[in-house]
Amino acid sequence: MDYREYRRLVKQYRAEARQRFADLKDRRRQRRGATITERLDARRAERVETRAWHAEVRSAAPRRERKARRKGYKAFRKRQHRWIKLTAMGVVVALIAGAPGSWYYTATRPATEDQASARDRSLQVADQVMAEGLVLLENEGNVLPLTDRRVSVFGASAAAPVYGGGGAGGISSVGAQSLFSALDGAGIDYRVGA
Repeated sequence: MDYREYRRLVKQYRAEARQRFADLKDRRRQRRGATITERLDARRAERVETRAWHAEVRSAAPRRERKARRKGYKAFRKRQHRWIKLTAMGVVVALIAGAPGSWYYTATRPATEDQASARDRSLQVADQVMAEGLVLLENEGNVLPLTDRRVSVFGASAAAPVYGGGGAGGISSVGAQSLFSALDGAGIDYRVGA
């Protein structure tokens, strides 16, 4: 048996396997309304038929013929167990995505009414601070540069500012000037606290 003949046999046995699987699915659809004992008996008969087919595949005479038949049988088994693989993949995806997703949901969701109202108030204050900061950035009314005005400096990050994060966003704070020395250098009078 040459290679072309072998490939033709593989194609033929795979087509037979696809047809067997389609017939099996049709038979299972037809017996949906049957009783449990009838369905169990039919399942047993299918197993016996599949085992007989497998024995026939193993007992094929020439080696290449046996190999071609085995490829067809494997195609049948792959189709038969496809739903198990899909279910397993779905479970794995649910486990991987479910844990971080549930953590994110519980971490960002307010637990009580007080937390929800505090969050709403803090969002309003943040919007107000942002609006006032934009006024300075746009320099409305020529507020900047500060010349003869007194400013108040408050907040924990005013005393010990953090100039950068870690990783790719990290910067060196070696040559960074502190807020107070910058205000002194500009000649601006400041008061610490409110």
